[in-house]
Amino acid sequence: MVKYILQNHIFSQKKVYIDKLESVDKNNDVITGDHIRLKSVPTSCINHTSKIMEMSPMDIYKHLFGEGKCVQFDLTENGKNCGFKYEKDMSVRSYEENEFTRKITFPNNIERIEIK
Repeated sequence: MVKYILQNHIFSQKKVYIDKLESVDKNNDVITGDHIRLKSVPTSCINHTSKIMEMSPMDIYKHLFGEGKCVQFDLTENGKNCGFKYEKDMSVRSYEENEFTRKITFPNNIERIEIK
């Protein structure tokens, strides 16, 4: 039986949260990981952005919610992922690098719950 311990949690609203989980495997080695959800932004993009910003995903959430700052997520991850744009003339093309982004910001007065 695997038991997970919740180390840290930031919850802001529906589909917007991060959990820091810790567990022990059958060899008694400690395993840690993040359980991340940010509506409209895939987890891989959050991890990609955390590497670029040189911040952990938990620090990005604190940056967004605690400080009310803006973070721009490149949904193509520098061209690694594909995205499609539907043009007005009914044609379809793929996005260029850094063209398909989500700019996320939350107001300072938003209620934030952090459990440590």
